[in-house]
Order: sequence, then structure tokens, then C-alpha cells
Amino acid sequence: MAQDDNLSEQAMQITTAGILDAAGIAWLHTPLGGYRRDSEAAILKAMGAKAGFPDVIVFDPPPNSPVCPTCGLHKSPGAFAELKAGRNQPTPDQLAWHRILWDRGWVGGVSRGIDDTLNKLRGLGYPIGKVL
Repeated sequence: MAQDDNLSEQAMQITTAGILDAAGIAWLHTPLGGYRRDSEAAILKAMGAKAGFPDVIVFDPPPNSPVCPTCGLHKSPGAFAELKAGRNQPTPDQLAWHRILWDRGWVGGVSRGIDDTLNKLRGLGYPIGKVL
């Protein structure tokens, strides 16, 4: 894929969504970012929305994660990615979610650009083809 340093996080998310869907991967984006009216934000918070939750959650276990020799299950239940454009840095709430997920066996972290995101997912064994 062409240099994606200038893509917005929204454009990265939309591109990533199409690629993950085309690969048949079970995943989800929870759209918690962006502007909300105070009343709308209060309702979402009361419903359980949590600040900093990652942009991409993959529910399929990473194919390259170790498998338990006793039970045959993958040791990692899934993967996550926080998409960041340019020099944007993860927030303290985002880093706290990364710790929570890692502590529960999930793998992932910050991705910078489409190429970085896809390379990390490929490294975990997800069947993502090359993007031109």
C-alpha cells in the first residue's frame, strides 16, 4: 500500500474495516471517539461506554498464539489495535485498556498506519493478503 502517514485515523479505520471483513475475520470497532453532546455522552457512559477502549477488537484467536497442550485452546483469546495517525499518542485511558487486555491474555497495541496494522495482524497469523 502507498505511504499512509497522511491518512486520518478515520480513514485508517475505514480501510482496516474493509480488509478485515474481506478476510472473514470476526472483529468489531466500537465507535466511542468523536464529538458527543453532553447528554448523549452521559447516556453512553451510563450504558457502559468506557473511555480509551481500542479501535479494533479481533475475536478470532491469533493463529500464531500458543495452544494449551492440555485443553487444545489458544492461550490468547484475541487481538486488539489502537490506530494512531501521524504523531498522535495513546491516551492514559487507552494505555490502561492495553494493560487490562494483556493481563487477560489478549495481544495487541498501538498501530501507526495501515501497513503497520496489517503487518502486525499478519505476524499473529491472521489471513490478510497484500494490499496494493
